[in-house]
Amino acid sequence: MDKGGIYNYLRVKIKKLDTRGFKLSQPLLIEQILRTLRFNGCTPKDTPAVSSRILHKDLNGRHLETKWDYRKVLGQLNFLEKSTRPDLA
Repeated sequence: MDKGGIYNYLRVKIKKLDTRGFKLSQPLLIEQILRTLRFNGCTPKDTPAVSSRILHKDLNGRHLETKWDYRKVLGQLNFLEKSTRPDLA
């Protein structure tokens, strides 16, 4: 019984590279994590940040309180890092 392509089963996007290799990505899982953390629509920043800059608490900034399942998001990030994004480590 055919269940469809691997993308439909594992939600892993597979791209064949010219160098006889493959690139794996999981865009749906990344978008789900960003939605959960309410980061969707944020402007991406260069990473890693400059290590010589000292960060301070923003005393005049607005208080941000969001409720999300910490263990679930960490599990998703861990799965993402182990499967297709080792650079997250």
